[in-house]
Amino acid sequence: MFTLRHLLRVSCSINLSRHRRRMPFAAVESLEDRTLLATFTVTNTTDAGIGSLRTAIADANLNPGPDNIRFSASLTGETISLASSLPAITDEVTIRGPVNSQSAITIDGQGLAGVRPFEVGPTAASVTFSNLTITGGNTTGLANPDGGGLLNIGPDTRLIDVRVTNNFAADDGGGVSGINGTYISHSEISNNRSNGDGGGLHMVGLFSMSFSQVVGNRTVLIGGGINLDNATATIDASTIASNSSGGVGGIHNSASILTGSRLLVAHNATLGDAGGHFDSSGTSLYTNSTFVGNSAGLNGGGLVSTGSLTLVNCTVVNNFAAENAATVVGGVYGSGTLNVYNTVIAQNLAPSIGDNDINIAQLDDGFGSNFFGTSDGDPKLGPLQDNGGPTQTMMPFHNSPLIDLGFKSRATVNGQIGSTPLQGDQRGFSRFVDGNLNAVVSVDIGAVEFNPGPDVSIVTGADAGQSPRITLYNQDGSVRWSKIAFEPTFTGGVRVAIGDVNGDGIQDVIAGEGPGGLSRFRTFDGVTGQFLSGGAPFGTSYSGGIFVASADINDDGFDDIITGSGGGFVSHVRVRSGANTSTTLRNIRVGSPANMDPVQVASGDVNNDGIPDIIASRGPEVKVFDGTANVLTPPTFHVFSPFGVNFSGSVSVASGDVNGDGFDDIIVGRGASGNTRIKLYRGNTGAPGGVPWLQQEITAHNPGSSQGVRVAARDIDGDGLSEVITTNGPGSESIVRTYWSNTGLSSFFAFTDEFLNNTLGMFVAVG
Repeated sequence: MFTLRHLLRVSCSINLSRHRRRMPFAAVESLEDRTLLATFTVTNTTDAGIGSLRTAIADANLNPGPDNIRFSASLTGETISLASSLPAITDEVTIRGPVNSQSAITIDGQGLAGVRPFEVGPTAASVTFSNLTITGGNTTGLANPDGGGLLNIGPDTRLIDVRVTNNFAADDGGGVSGINGTYISHSEISNNRSNGDGGGLHMVGLFSMSFSQVVGNRTVLIGGGINLDNATATIDASTIASNSSGGVGGIHNSASILTGSRLLVAHNATLGDAGGHFDSSGTSLYTNSTFVGNSAGLNGGGLVSTGSLTLVNCTVVNNFAAENAATVVGGVYGSGTLNVYNTVIAQNLAPSIGDNDINIAQLDDGFGSNFFGTSDGDPKLGPLQDNGGPTQTMMPFHNSPLIDLGFKSRATVNGQIGSTPLQGDQRGFSRFVDGNLNAVVSVDIGAVEFNPGPDVSIVTGADAGQSPRITLYNQDGSVRWSKIAFEPTFTGGVRVAIGDVNGDGIQDVIAGEGPGGLSRFRTFDGVTGQFLSGGAPFGTSYSGGIFVASADINDDGFDDIITGSGGGFVSHVRVRSGANTSTTLRNIRVGSPANMDPVQVASGDVNNDGIPDIIASRGPEVKVFDGTANVLTPPTFHVFSPFGVNFSGSVSVASGDVNGDGFDDIIVGRGASGNTRIKLYRGNTGAPGGVPWLQQEITAHNPGSSQGVRVAARDIDGDGLSEVITTNGPGSESIVRTYWSNTGLSSFFAFTDEFLNNTLGMFVAVG
């Protein structure tokens, strides 16, 4: 399944000239009457004395009004070890680490009994922590044993880009306990413990959390991840995973009002009821959320409610309840009010009757808009993985029965007809699309919306040691056709490209023969797979193999076949006409006449003149040739060695406009014998013939791999930006991944898992 959509972008600009107005003289405030914000700087890691954090907090408490506590840049990455709890914060203050990172500086209670790193008192009107790690707290013996890392009794305390990890509370809130107003964003609450409720978080009063992770926490009593007690809570775009407890593994709602959206609640476990969520006299509303892999020792592997529970466009799958009783369910159990809309509840297990997803008798509203595995079968969902957005998700396959079968009228912020429509799915991508291509915009059942996207095809070719098979996939991941490209006995590998070589407006497939054959290319119709044309650009006596790419070099409406010699031949690029494959359009010598290194090829309009340029790698070196010049050694825009001149492997090349500036960029990947690093260079930068600017570098596959990586590029999601497509080289299980340009290549989508048993490698192209 291959469906990608770009993240929503929101921008706002204000014309200041339209909003300025003159202030009368009498309204000008006297500077003498203002309280200036003070900044206290922590200059060392000592636990007390001048320049210490302890002294800075004490000084800020004594200075009325809001203050700042900053850390010297020299303390970046350092740890402040505490021998006793820091002073309780009693006044407004912002404590910010030296750089923008959760690891900027660590405040460590060292696990000493009676040492809580931070406490915010009720008189501190506004407190912000940012760019810190809080660890090693232990409230044993304290008068108030809640909040292992932080106890908040203030009305407005915020954690921004903070890691709270490995703390212990003798009572509630292993990581953080909030009694009044607590607001968490872009933070991690991990591996904390409590002897009471809330292994990670215990919240009373106002609470919100967004873009955060609550993972690996545990508690003796209730709420391994989060315990809400008489709270009004909003949780968005966050992951609650791998938490454990005596009762309720993930989220416990006790007499609280909870609104959850775009959540992943996964792999939480409890000895009692409710692996993922439990309502006890509370009211909970979840939209666009996934509950997967949670387990309960008793009832309700996924969710249990004795209060009021509403699910809108949620996915509840693969949860497990262990108690052997007729009323036990693996998915969702409700004995209070249970409303379910556009939600899939399937493949959950309980030992009494096997696949026991939901107690249908307890469903109060939502009949007909859902998918229940007990009656509707297999929902055909992909694995839990990064499909874009703030959390991992489960994407429907192209043939999923969930596609377009939801009720649009129920896809609202509360499931009620006439309410505000959902603005996106769990990833933040469009919620209403024509998923089955029947010209009707609808909504899917479940947390993630399937989007077929633009007309995109992906082709794979088998690497050496396998039969010469090529497979063309549709945009939805289904196989369009698959065939043997050369003689069945040939095992030298097939390099692939995509281009419209016959000018019919449909992308065709180009296959290049690897070493050991006749070094031919063959083209196949993109619809039928029928053979179209072929050629041997370096002669049929040459057996070193070729690499292939495609672009309309001569602007005749037919994509041409760009080939690079595969070794044992003077390093050349030769371009054959798509309209007449016997015609050579370009003959370019890449190295010296004595050089016979293999040449990998790609094409892109690097200088934005409307003519595709030719990109060729020879050994560690990459050259970008002017596509307009028909000479043996055309001018070069760039010549550079992205992995160093001493790198002994090859370099895979691709091109596409990743950053949206109108100039195609240069994408390179370390080839065989290299790791799986890829680099992105800006096409319109650097001196002529020199090195372009490096924009980004990431590890595309297993960091420890030495098989190398192959790269391709194409605008997958229709946002005008090229995504980067990769596959690893031979030696490990093959995975095709797409990295989103609009997330800074920070998230990827695994195209299909059918290659996982293939360790011989493959080549990939997208068009």
